[in-house]
Amino acid sequence: MGILDLTGWIQSQWFFEYAATISFCLIGTLLIEVTLALALGVRGWDDIEKVILINILTNPVLVTILFLLNRMRVDVKAIFFIQLGLEVVVVILEGMYYKRKLQKERMNPFLLSMVLNAVSYGAGLALSLL
Repeated sequence: MGILDLTGWIQSQWFFEYAATISFCLIGTLLIEVTLALALGVRGWDDIEKVILINILTNPVLVTILFLLNRMRVDVKAIFFIQLGLEVVVVILEGMYYKRKLQKERMNPFLLSMVLNAVSYGAGLALSLL
């Protein structure tokens, strides 16, 4: 069994829990943020693609870090503050991306990023409390 033999890991329940978490979080985030972006005036398939792309890049990284922290049994309060810090980083990165890439700036790109992320974060938090 070599170092890159992932067969046992892929067959483990841990892997399926991770895959389900990543999938659910990314799909939920995309549904919420694309719908809200449209409601806030982001128009054109090109701009919607950019909202989708940046979320495909940032969401799995954030979710993976949080998933691993949970698996390592890090204190819930610590995870909450780490998550808030990571969300701030995501808002800044996405705002920078929107500023450079969106065709029309009907809204400040950093405000757009903050609103989209705050709503999807709030929805995720509400679902986790169920």
